[in-house]
Amino acid sequence: MVVCLFSSDDDISSLLKRLSDKNIAVCISTDNSIIEKIPENTDVIVSSDNKEALKILSSEKINAITCGGAKDTIGYSSNSDDEIVVSVQREIFSLSGKKYEPFEIPLLKLLGETEYASMAYVGIMTKISPP
Repeated sequence: MVVCLFSSDDDISSLLKRLSDKNIAVCISTDNSIIEKIPENTDVIVSSDNKEALKILSSEKINAITCGGAKDTIGYSSNSDDEIVVSVQREIFSLSGKKYEPFEIPLLKLLGETEYASMAYVGIMTKISPP
């Protein structure tokens, strides 16, 4: 299972639009209280700016995949009005066990898409990819 946390001021619609043509189920929440209901060994994609969620996750047996800055698992190396280059900066294992070494991927931005939504999308797709 992959859970993606958004803050209340993030726009979820662009992520949902990107995922709409995929045959997948991902839990997306703007409420940190959902963490209490997440089973152990679940992967949670979370913004490194969400200090409250990170504090809760660090006390649980839940794998946090942080997005945002240079020290996070997922960041971005360039960002323009119409494109963002998302960088996976640490190895990630998909749910099926496939190992991904660090990589970068350019994405065309959707209208109103935040940097976090772009990074979360890459995180989700990396985690759910088939072997």
